[in-house]
Amino acid sequence: MLNFARRLTLLGMVAGLMLAGGLVHASDLKKLAAKEELTIVVTDSGLGGLSVVADIARRAEELKTHKKLHVVFYNALFDADSGYNSLPTREDRVRIFNNALVDMGTRFDADLIMVACNTLSVLLPDCEYAQSGEVPILGIVESGVELMEEAFNREPEAKVILFATPVTVEEDSHRSELVARGVDDDRLVLQACPELTFYIEQEFDGFETELMISAFVNEAAAKLGDPSIPVYASFNCTHFGYSADLWESEFKAAGLTLRGMINPNDQMANFLFGKSLHNRAEDPSVTVDFVTMVPISDAAVASISRAVQNISPRTAQALKDHELIPDLFPWKE
Repeated sequence: MLNFARRLTLLGMVAGLMLAGGLVHASDLKKLAAKEELTIVVTDSGLGGLSVVADIARRAEELKTHKKLHVVFYNALFDADSGYNSLPTREDRVRIFNNALVDMGTRFDADLIMVACNTLSVLLPDCEYAQSGEVPILGIVESGVELMEEAFNREPEAKVILFATPVTVEEDSHRSELVARGVDDDRLVLQACPELTFYIEQEFDGFETELMISAFVNEAAAKLGDPSIPVYASFNCTHFGYSADLWESEFKAAGLTLRGMINPNDQMANFLFGKSLHNRAEDPSVTVDFVTMVPISDAAVASISRAVQNISPRTAQALKDHELIPDLFPWKE
């Protein structure tokens, strides 16, 4: 039997990859990772997915796996005063995100698009560009499902509290897939966290963010009923991991038995860094760029650059030097 940590690593390597509507096999991943030069576009509807960029940049530099690795963070947010969670219909969300995907693939001649966003990943099955197979697209939902399933299997008495944006909860993709895999419905507690991404971007470890997290943890605790039940916290919004210390302290304050925190961000890029690729590039060139069509506030730049600085200074600098392109992709009908 594989130990839990090893199982999480393996699951992260094979889960969540979407190409023309289906899973990409390990052989396809191996071929992609084996390329000496890669351009990867990582996208999110905000700054949460920048943690995935930081992870990729750090490991590429330390492990010397690729001769040239160009990582582009593509902020798919289309309006500073709105967002995908605010759109009235799913059709609008799909239409706008599909337009963004088309631009990502063509503008940067991408070898791979990584959708480091649960809100956007749940839209992939209906995005025409994702179905076309022109560029391999990796989503994060399946990875989160696999990691939660492993937690359920490891501890049969435990429950998982899924923290996510309202759209991700509304889409119900995680719960439906877990139930289809035989997980009892009552073992999963769904907790929507409206507006939390905004507060995390403003100050990921700030007092207002702490208050928001406290409120959502206590709301989830009320749904749980019995506080003695062991629980895992699953972060199914890529922003939430920035505030891991606050989550842990608020679970403790609520008197809950926290067995661990599940963060799919940490597993998303594992397939790029297999041991056989280590040290094959003597002088690796790793570059990171950041493009956005909406302005990034000074507070958000300060908060998130500080959050990723110790992981990848190069990524933090890319955020500070972000390129503003007002007509990055079309979104208005």
